Amino acid sequence: MKDDAENLDSIRRSWKGTSVDSVLRMHLGPVASGAAVLADNKTVAGIVNQNRKLLAVDMETYGVYAACQEATIPQPKAFSMKSICDFADKNKSDDHQRYASFTSASAMKSFVEKYL
Repeated sequence: MKDDAENLDSIRRSWKGTSVDSVLRMHLGPVASGAAVLADNKTVAGIVNQNRKLLAVDMETYGVYAACQEATIPQPKAFSMKSICDFADKNKSDDHQRYASFTSASAMKSFVEKYL
């Protein structure tokens, strides 16, 4: 899916909100997750130093993974697919939250329809 530029562009073009000029891309790789929101460059840098291939730091995924880990048998398997809209720094804002939510949901829908 990450190499299907036409599909990703279709998701971007179907957004009805404020125009977004950047190309929608998908990356696959490790994401750090924890129970708290991070807005401190020093903390984020310490996390990144633990895995140089780290793509993101995300709080919401922690809840999903923790719930799966604590579930009874049959224990569900989970993965996270979401759009990133800030850099976990002091400049965080909610300017692109709605677009990120839209692209996350649209990408998951596409993944289920085309690849499962």
